[in-house]
Amino acid sequence: MVDSSVIEKIAKLLQLAEGNANVNEASVAAQKAQELLSRYRLTQADINSGFNKEDIHVEEVGLLFGKKIANWKWSIASALVKINGCKCYSAQNAAGISHIKLVGRDSDIQIIRYFNDYLIREIDRLAAESMARGEIYGKRGSTSFKLGAANSVRSRLLDANKKIRTEAATSSAIVKLDSAELEVADFYDNLSKKLGLRASSRATTSPEADSYNRGQKAGSGIALNKGLGGREVKQLS
Repeated sequence: MVDSSVIEKIAKLLQLAEGNANVNEASVAAQKAQELLSRYRLTQADINSGFNKEDIHVEEVGLLFGKKIANWKWSIASALVKINGCKCYSAQNAAGISHIKLVGRDSDIQIIRYFNDYLIREIDRLAAESMARGEIYGKRGSTSFKLGAANSVRSRLLDANKKIRTEAATSSAIVKLDSAELEVADFYDNLSKKLGLRASSRATTSPEADSYNRGQKAGSGIALNKGLGGREVKQLS
């Protein structure tokens, strides 16, 4: 069961991030929420509350899917997968639609889904608003903006997780968490050999500099604690 004090802290940070017009202060609040989430995973592993006993499996419903998955979506998803101890791979159906499958424990997969869905919606919204204001133009401008925002969010996610892991470097919790994540890696390696999986390569194109920079600035203000302030957190226990 998630500590109620953690839920309360995240809820307060959510209110600050949503109600504050100052992008920098909202960003700091969101960063703190991500740090709390990383601590939550450490706690779950340390107290053996069922986290380590969850079955490792392949999530049938893809995290992302489409004939072509945008690089900016990959940027977000790959960071979320990494910091939440999961793996992923691309599988294509008969219609040529790619599905990004998650491999891991249900608690971690839930976290990834909450954050991924929220961040995609936020970045889409910010790009549409920037275009409506005449700041970016056309498909390339929109794509460049979204990539800049996604990379900014990715950096913040990784930094927040790294900070907590560094603080816990000598604790028993990090040893247990590393062990749990190694089990996922072993499961994935065996699955990879069985299915003949290969690492997915992403096409690279040069973004439009001004649109990309605008996206980075917008991404720095996106709250990272959506979906963690109430009911959704309880489902992670």
